[in-house]
Amino acid sequence: GELRIQTICQMVVAAVAIGAALYWLRPVLVPFVLALFLVCGVAPLLDLIQKRLGAPRLVAVAIAFLGGVLLLAGLWLFIWLSVQSMLHDADTYRERFQAVVDRVSSMVAPKPNGGETTPAAAAAAGEEGRQQASDFAEYTGGYVKAGLASIASALTDFLGSATMVLIFMFFLLLGGSTEAVPRSGVWIEIESKIRGYIVTKTVISAVTGAAFGFVLWLYGIPLAVVFALLAFLFNFIPNIGPIIASLLPLPLILLSPDLSIGSMVMVILLTTGIQFVSGNVVEPKIMGESFELHPVAVLLTLMLWGMIWGIIGMILATPVTAAIKILLERFDRTRPLAEILAGRFDAIRSLAGD
Repeated sequence: GELRIQTICQMVVAAVAIGAALYWLRPVLVPFVLALFLVCGVAPLLDLIQKRLGAPRLVAVAIAFLGGVLLLAGLWLFIWLSVQSMLHDADTYRERFQAVVDRVSSMVAPKPNGGETTPAAAAAAGEEGRQQASDFAEYTGGYVKAGLASIASALTDFLGSATMVLIFMFFLLLGGSTEAVPRSGVWIEIESKIRGYIVTKTVISAVTGAAFGFVLWLYGIPLAVVFALLAFLFNFIPNIGPIIASLLPLPLILLSPDLSIGSMVMVILLTTGIQFVSGNVVEPKIMGESFELHPVAVLLTLMLWGMIWGIIGMILATPVTAAIKILLERFDRTRPLAEILAGRFDAIRSLAGD
């Protein structure tokens, strides 16, 4: 019993030390680890191109790298055009917001004398209401601008990180092929599971993001491409990612000057329905329980990796935890931890020494 308790304490101390190291080294580790996962999914395709075309490894990697650069350039162009379009219509959205605030203020404004007002009192109350609405609009508009600036900054950081990921991927793919990498049972299991996860999740997320953006574009919502990209990325975050992606375009939908109430309700229902069907019907049916991770373990590791590596950590939380679980299963001392991650909580007794 004492030996087991000492072992658990040592594991906790080691986990805290590793977490601190991962946090401080995240500027380097995040793009490198992301590149490793992407290489795991892209390497077989690259080997296939190399065999079919009979091209040297350097040429195949250069083609893949050029494709990645062109993809990033296209994304940047679409984002820039979308932002410019929204800035062009900024006055229209400001007027729409002012009209909404005026209407709400007139509905909730109290009426003196039990509802009976003189023309002078009505004029004064109206002027006061308009001033309050103007102040509220200006105050709220500052938060809207700050939110848009945060989204633009996050997208810029994402593109910068994507550039670093491409550089890491270039050298990782150039350095070896699937035939050259030494194989072992653990590595084969980790690689096969992660590759299946990456390919399946990418396809589902791409279809979800495209459908999400198409609905927004169909109803004339600006930044449809940006929201489609965000829906694609947030779909990699289990459980909470699709909810965040559905909430992001709501301000622009509600303030759209060209949409009626019915159209607003319809676009909200369609975008929310796309996320719901993708996350609760299509994805479980296709992916199943490929990683054997308990939902509670997924949520806890999601928060943990989010604290360490931010949004990218939340995206990588599931495959990283699955890889750790596979490694923990290989050793007798750590096997109960792997059982707990899988939801078999009877292993807690074994870990405690009962």
